[in-house]
Amino acid sequence: MLHMRRQLILFFAAVVLLFLFFCMPFYNKWLVVNVIGRSGNIPAEYEHQSMRERLTMRFGHEYQTYKEIADYLRKLEAEPVLLLPPDEYVQASKVREFRVAEPITVYYLTAIRAVTINSPDVNHANWVLEPDGKGGIYIRRLKGREDIELLRIIYKKYQPRI
Repeated sequence: MLHMRRQLILFFAAVVLLFLFFCMPFYNKWLVVNVIGRSGNIPAEYEHQSMRERLTMRFGHEYQTYKEIADYLRKLEAEPVLLLPPDEYVQASKVREFRVAEPITVYYLTAIRAVTINSPDVNHANWVLEPDGKGGIYIRRLKGREDIELLRIIYKKYQPRI
């Protein structure tokens, strides 16, 4: 009985902490943009739209792009791991209408693993998302640690979003 009471207290404490955490402006904005979406009317969206329509509405062009990348990578490799560049790097490269998503968002949208250059799992990356120099992006297969170390040098002056 005492054990169950402790679990209940810990559960409510966790709920209160999460509530307080998402009351902070920075994290509240993240919650609204990445989880709740722009409309904020989740039940109506669920009832009247397919999952693909909801994701397209919520994430727009990025969703379509990441979905196409995932479909392409799955044809080439059983377990692709995508290295995401810093968003500042992509914006400085003048890529139009594209923001680099967080790795967890990429996984949510596509079910493929993604890492950033400062991730402990960066050496598992076998593909990288890069600007093409013409305002678009492309993906390239990584050949090994040398490629990752070169990217680490290139990305060094750009601040990661997370």
